[in-house]
Amino acid sequence: MAAPIIPRQLGDEYQQLVFWKYALMMLSGKYEIDNIRYEDDSVKSYDDIVIQYSTPQIFRDSTILKEYIQVKFHMRDDGLFTVDNLLDPSFINATKNSLLHNVVAAYRKLGEDEFKQSVFVIYSR
Repeated sequence: MAAPIIPRQLGDEYQQLVFWKYALMMLSGKYEIDNIRYEDDSVKSYDDIVIQYSTPQIFRDSTILKEYIQVKFHMRDDGLFTVDNLLDPSFINATKNSLLHNVVAAYRKLGEDEFKQSVFVIYSR
């Protein structure tokens, strides 16, 4: 009975480590992080960690104000990020919506302007 609990516990610990990475960056005062939210419900499926920057941050050829982070922990090596898996709801243990569907839903919820000022990140182990 304990075997199914171990992956869940390790996944929670991995998510907490990612959170503390950003929390320590914020507390150091060297980064322009205004606040960090843990298990935030503003965007479903990108709710693990949300970082709000105090000033626009350069990201590729634009700037962002928010970073939405989803943390995934896999015990097996067959959980690769492929196009097929990104379109398959079962890849994220869902029955209806895939990971890419959820990104589209985030776009619709946030609106074009806020979506353009955000980045969506997946931490995977």
